[in-house]
Amino acid sequence: ASTHDSFKKEPIVRRILVEKFGPEEGDVIIIGSADSSEKTAELAAKNAALLTIFGHEKHQ
Repeated sequence: ASTHDSFKKEPIVRRILVEKFGPEEGDVIIIGSADSSEKTAELAAKNAALLTIFGHEKHQ
């Protein structure tokens, strides 16, 4: 498991995400964005999710 704190400088964003999604231990929240289109952001988020799954130790 990673100990990297992506929201160290964004505690308000962290609070909102935790309140809205209610993640539990081991959960992952993936956020995708793009300037070009919503579809590009969606595909980027899906790609990130797949890479996360394939890179997980249980799936190797």
